[in-house]
Order: sequence, then structure tokens, then C-alpha cells
Amino acid sequence: MKTLFAFFATSALFLTMAVEARSIQKPRILEADIHTFNVDTEGSFAGYKTQYGKISVNEINRTVTLYLSLGPKCAPGMMCPMYLIAKKIELPMISGKRDQCHAVTYVANKNDMPVDGANETLVVTDFSNNICPSFAFAAYPETKVDYISEYFDRLQGKLKREHNTFLADKLEIVQQ
Repeated sequence: MKTLFAFFATSALFLTMAVEARSIQKPRILEADIHTFNVDTEGSFAGYKTQYGKISVNEINRTVTLYLSLGPKCAPGMMCPMYLIAKKIELPMISGKRDQCHAVTYVANKNDMPVDGANETLVVTDFSNNICPSFAFAAYPETKVDYISEYFDRLQGKLKREHNTFLADKLEIVQQ
């Protein structure tokens, strides 16, 4: 009887420790400033001068938001108006996963193609806690953002796809 009790007591202890080890962290809001803009040459941001960008990952509301400030499109040698276009892309988060290298990837997607809209995807990868080795010439950025959009162009009768990549500073906790 004593061995049976000891077995159940140690099993309960190990079960409690395993549950604590897998506990989920409290949701938070993370933000980072974008410093490198690689826009698709035929996409919706082509020709604009990107002035400022920010990425926000809201684990509380489960959204990912890309903020961009774009300068006007101007022909070479012409006077250019002095205004900025504020672009906000907010998509619902569908997953957030940590890989074996401790890089965290957040994926947000909204598919409006069935109602003549676009299929938009934001993929935010946080490499700041990466433990896998990388070559010196190909070091990981702290944060990488991919904005992929595809829609059906009725004038040309084909599917159009654009892929924009942005590099950002480390995702910092703004609110917990």
C-alpha cells in the first residue's frame, strides 16, 4: 500500500512539474521600427518613397499591424508635393510558433478573394533569440516582415501577386 501511495504521489508531482513547464506566457503587445524596405517593383508600394514603418504584434487582440508612411510618386526632375500617405494593414493573427532555433514566427492572414478582394498575409519572424549558427555574411536580422498580397486582376484576367520584405529592429514589449 505504501509503494502504491508513493507511486501516485511521485506521479502527481511529475505531472504538476510538466504542466508548469508548458505554461503559456501572458499575452502582450510587441512593436519594432522598420529600417529596410524591399518593395515589389510591380506591387502596390512601387514608386513610393518609404519614409517610415512600424510593425505591431498584438497578442491580446490577436492582430498583426503594419504601418507605413509613403511619400508621393514623382517623375524625375518634376516638382513634388509635400505630403505623406499613411498606410495601415491590420490582419487577424492565425498562428504564433517558436521553432527549434527559438525564432518566433507570427502569421496573420485575411482572405477576401471570394468577395473580389485580396488575400493578404503578414509573416513576422523574430530572430532576436535565435540560437542556431549563421554565417557572418548571412546574419539574421532581428525582425523580418513579409507582406504578401494576391488578387485577381479583372482587366488582365489573371492572378497578381506581390511580395514585400521589410527588416526591423528587435520586437520590444510595449504592453503586457
